[in-house]
Amino acid sequence: MNFKNKLLLFYLFFVSGGLFAQTDTLYQIGSSTERLTATELEGKLELVKNNESNPEEWAAQFKVTQELRDQQTLIQVGGIHLIPLEMLQGPPLMPDFLNHPMPAIELVDIYGKKFDAAAASGKVLFINFWFTRCPPCIVEMPYLNELQKMYANQEVVFLSFAPESTVEIDRFLERFEFNFRHFPGALNFIKPFGMSYPKNILVDKNGIIRHIGEGIVRSAGAGIPLSERHELTWDVVREKLDLLLVD
Repeated sequence: MNFKNKLLLFYLFFVSGGLFAQTDTLYQIGSSTERLTATELEGKLELVKNNESNPEEWAAQFKVTQELRDQQTLIQVGGIHLIPLEMLQGPPLMPDFLNHPMPAIELVDIYGKKFDAAAASGKVLFINFWFTRCPPCIVEMPYLNELQKMYANQEVVFLSFAPESTVEIDRFLERFEFNFRHFPGALNFIKPFGMSYPKNILVDKNGIIRHIGEGIVRSAGAGIPLSERHELTWDVVREKLDLLLVD
């Protein structure tokens, strides 16, 4: 084997080694500079849960919002969120509701008034799933309120569904502004869509689900991927609403 062929083999071995090198994953909570291993993150999650008065009733989850690369290390950036265990006891897989009819809404709002499907017929539905201890749900509420105000005179109905009681929601609304129509005790309605919060669903004028996604952000941060099953930017949400209104 001549020198040129040996050099080529060495080059291919070097490149393939780089391509298939083991990638480590570390975790970063918010803007902290600390990078955690999976074991260390698990310890943090357990600590957060155990700070609750009844830790056995809660689950602590790490929700990734951004991925970074540091040579061969993948850095997953996100936050820790507490979710009551009862909210996680849903089906293991979410049925594919997209482009299918919205399930019937057989609930009453915080004022004891039933949802009137006939009155909502021919209108676009903007549906939000949330709960009172959900930080990302609270973060997106000003955007949701602004949307509700912008489309107040158009054929859009804004509905929110939470697993908690009317008393808990009323207590929350004394401190935070959230101008949707609120339906409490909606856990069984929420569960089939998958247990993640917040979740935003758009239903067209014919009652067909046209979008299922997560929270709303004002704009995409650097390096944050946006997709149908991730956060939506403010502009994309408005585009989707406008398209459904003209259809």
